Amino acid sequence: MEQSYFNKARRAGRPVVDDLPKFDLDAYIANYKGKTRFDRLRLIGITSPLLAPEALKLAYVEALQGRDVTKHDAALDAMREIVPSQAKALQDPSWVERTNKQIKAESDRLEFELKGYKNNLIKESIRVRHRLSK
Repeated sequence: MEQSYFNKARRAGRPVVDDLPKFDLDAYIANYKGKTRFDRLRLIGITSPLLAPEALKLAYVEALQGRDVTKHDAALDAMREIVPSQAKALQDPSWVERTNKQIKAESDRLEFELKGYKNNLIKESIRVRHRLSK
C-alpha cells in the first residue's frame, strides 16, 4: 500500500484516519445502496490507510454494477494511487468501452423518441389551432 498518498493528503490538509477501525466495513456498508454506497466506500478508501484496500476494491465492484463510467474511473484512479497492485489485477478496460457503447445507444434511442414526440406534439398543436379557427 502506498503511504505516500496518505502523507500527501495530510500535508494538503485532507483528513486521514490512522486509528484502528471501530466498525466492520461489510456490516457498515450493508446499510447503503447505489451512489451512496459507492461514495461511502470511496471516502473510506481515500481516508483510512487500514481500510483502503478492501474499501476501494468494494467501491470498484460497486462501480462495475452500475453504468457510470466516471465512478469506475474514480475508483480505479484511487486504487492506482493507493493500492497499485490491486488496480492492475482488477482493471477491466473492455467494461468501459462496452458501457460507453450501451450508453450511446440508449441516448440515441431516447433522442429519436423525443424527436418523434416533439413532431407529434407540433402536428397535434396545428390540428387543434385549425379546429379552433373554424
